[in-house]
Order: sequence, then structure tokens, then C-alpha cells
Amino acid sequence: MTLVPTFIRTALRRFRHAKDGVAAIEFAILSSAFLVVMLTGLQFHAYNNSRVQLNKAVNTGMITAFNTRDTIDSEHIKTIIKSQYGRDLQDLSVTCTAPANQGESSDGNSSSSGEQTGQACTNMNRSCACVTGYNNATPIFTSSPCDQLCSSGTLAGYYLTIDGKAPVPTVFNNTFMLPSDVSANVTIRLD
Repeated sequence: MTLVPTFIRTALRRFRHAKDGVAAIEFAILSSAFLVVMLTGLQFHAYNNSRVQLNKAVNTGMITAFNTRDTIDSEHIKTIIKSQYGRDLQDLSVTCTAPANQGESSDGNSSSSGEQTGQACTNMNRSCACVTGYNNATPIFTSSPCDQLCSSGTLAGYYLTIDGKAPVPTVFNNTFMLPSDVSANVTIRLD
């Protein structure tokens, strides 16, 4: 007496030796892997394209500032950068070197060394500075009379800094450790 009827044994034997559907399973596995690779490539492209476009926009703002260095208009420079970038910017600042406010540095701590902070640009009575170092690729300025020789061997000058930050458009949920935004920073000597 057999526990499994013959028609079930026959069906199980046929199923075990069947080759139907193998291609569909292979296609499902391979197409999923291909889709992940393709979407990852698109996300890298979106990140890189945003970075390049922001750098191009900030550089255009820098050229505009240099060409109009005698009459700096920060709002006009911002407008040019925003129109060049073509998408929304999270943060955009155009600042110039100026004496530190009442002995405070940009982080709010007392500064006795004459460090300068980013201030609104002025077209009259400009104060000059020397670049004395860098903090995360941002120059550190120290007050100095205009056209005086700095310790680095350069002349003190009036500098303009443009900082831009923009979100990266996402193709899908960013699970590949890419930053969610791009930033660009440029400093140029105007005088």
C-alpha cells in the first residue's frame, strides 16, 4: 500500500524534471540587478551634474564681481548665480572682507588677532586683509592696511567670497551614501 497515489507521484516527477519557467526566473533576477545598477548610475549623474552646474554658476558670479569690482552689488551677483544655476539654491551668500565686529569672529568667539568675518560688500572705505590660513578651504583673513605686504609675501587686498549650496535631485531613495546637497565656494581678490 502506497501512501501517495500514483497520479501525484507522476505529477511530482514531471515537476522535478520540468525546465519551463527557468528563463523567467533568470530574467527576474538579472533585470533586478541591472535596474539597480542603472538607477545608481543615474543618481551619480544627477549628483555630478548638480555639482558642475553649481560650480559654473558660482564662477560666473565671481567673474561678474571681478568685472564690476568698483561698484559691487551683492544682490545682482546673487541674481546672476541663481539664473545661471537654473534650480533652487538652499543657501547663497556673497560676502566681503571687513573688520571684525567689536572684536568678534564669525563663530561669535572673541578675536584679538584681528581676524575678519564675512560682511556685506561696500564700495567706499573698503578695509583690506591678508589671507593668513584656511579652514575647510575657506580663507582666514587678518586685518591689514591696503597694499601692505603680508607675511605670506602677497599684498593685502579686498576679497569677495561666494558660498553656494543646492540640493541634489534624487532618482530614487539615496541609499548609496551620496551627499544630499552640493556646495561651491570661491574667494577672489577685488582690490
